[in-house]
Amino acid sequence: MDDYFPAAAGLRWTYSVSGDPDRGYHSAPLGSFELVIRGPAEGSLGAEVGSSGEAQAWQLAGGWFGADALLVSEHGARIYTRTSEEGGRLGSPALIADLRWDGPDSWESGAAAGRYGSLRGERLGTERVSVPSGTFECTRIAQTGVGWRSTLWLARGVGIVKHEVHRRWGERETMQTWVLTSGPVHPAEGS
Repeated sequence: MDDYFPAAAGLRWTYSVSGDPDRGYHSAPLGSFELVIRGPAEGSLGAEVGSSGEAQAWQLAGGWFGADALLVSEHGARIYTRTSEEGGRLGSPALIADLRWDGPDSWESGAAAGRYGSLRGERLGTERVSVPSGTFECTRIAQTGVGWRSTLWLARGVGIVKHEVHRRWGERETMQTWVLTSGPVHPAEGS
């Protein structure tokens, strides 16, 4: 799985976002946003998200709501936040996206059930996806949680190429689509 999420300080991805304005862990501001890997997550953040010899934690910044850290290993990639959906600070990082393979067709979150909820999903096969940054052979995966479901298209060496998320707030439903417009780009390569 680590080959789906290249991780190095300074890498950045730019996405365009369409759909409904939303404020939630799987949402981003409408228009466009960047995700940037700031550097290795050392000290308490790295320890709290499980950094070890088998996994590397990175500081993450950008427009994906609440994203603070990316943990990458051969088994998957996980994104953590220190911000609650209401905007407050959490005492310890919460898992907001888990792309850890669990067998050939599915994955399941390592988060303790009841603490942050559990995340589950399945691989839906491969699909050729065209976005402004190019055309990619992608693995399509679906993930579900309480009040939301999403589909991600992941390309090796690129990461998230496309992301659709549907959320339900009582009777209200929202939907967002992200598409990759550039990236991953290293600062030495320019824009």
